[in-house]
Amino acid sequence: MSSFLKTVRLGYMVSWRRVKEMIRYKANFVFGLLSSVAWSAAMLLVAPLYSAANVGSIVGTQNFISFLLLGIAFQSYQSVALWSASGHLQWELSVGITDYVFASPVSRYWYMVSISVANALAESIFFVPMFIVAILFTNFTFSAVELMLSLVAVALSVFVLIQIGVLFSALVLQFKQVSSIFGFLNLAFQMLTGMLVPLQMLPEPLKIASTFFPQTFGIDLSRHHLLHSSLVFPYMFEWLMLLLELLILAAASLIALKYIERVAKKQGLHFA
Repeated sequence: MSSFLKTVRLGYMVSWRRVKEMIRYKANFVFGLLSSVAWSAAMLLVAPLYSAANVGSIVGTQNFISFLLLGIAFQSYQSVALWSASGHLQWELSVGITDYVFASPVSRYWYMVSISVANALAESIFFVPMFIVAILFTNFTFSAVELMLSLVAVALSVFVLIQIGVLFSALVLQFKQVSSIFGFLNLAFQMLTGMLVPLQMLPEPLKIASTFFPQTFGIDLSRHHLLHSSLVFPYMFEWLMLLLELLILAAASLIALKYIERVAKKQGLHFA
C-alpha cells in the first residue's frame, strides 16, 4: 500500500473514531447541538447593542445578527488549534502509550494532523447551524461565487489552525502541561480576531497583533463576501496572509515536531 493511501486510511480511521466517541454520549452530543442553536438565539439580544453603538458605519453593514454569528461560529474551530491534537497527545502521555504510538511507521506529523482534521470535521457539526442562521438573516444578498469564497476562507482558516495544533502538540511533548498557555490564547482568539469585537474599533497596535491569528482573515473575508462589509485590511493582503500562514506554520510545525520528538525521547515519552 502506498504512503498516500496509508495516510488517507489513517485519516479515515481517526475521523471515524472521533465520530463514534461523540455520538456514544448522546446527552452530551444533543446538548452540544442545542448550545449552537442557543448561541444563535442569544445574538438576537446582542445585536441591538451594536446598533446603539453606531457600529454599522464603521464595519460597513447594518446586519449585526449575521455579522456576530459569522464571527462566533468560528469559535467552534478553536479547539482544533488548542485542544484536539495536543489534548490527545497529553492523554497518551498520561497513560504511557506514546512510546508505542510513536514506534509505528506512520509520520508523527500526519498523525497529529489526522487527529486535528477529525476534530475539525466533528466541530463542523456545531459550526454549520450558526453559519446557516447567519445566511438566513442576509436575505441571500450574496452570489453563489461569494458563498463559495466565504467557505474557502473558512476552510483555509481551519487548515492553518490545524498547523497551530501540531505546534502545540510539540509543546506538550517538551513541557507536558501547557493548559495555561492554551487558556491565554483562547482569550486572544476571541478578542483579537474580530470574533466578538469588530477590529475596525480597536487601536492600531491591536489590529497589527490580530494579523498573527488566521481566524482574523477567515472571519473578515467570510463576512465581506456574505454581508459586503468593510474589510479590516486590503482584500488581496488577507488572502495572501491566509496562504502564507498556512505554508509557514506547516513548515514550522513539521520541523518543530521532528526536533522536539528527538529531545523528548531522551527525557521519556511519559509524565515524569
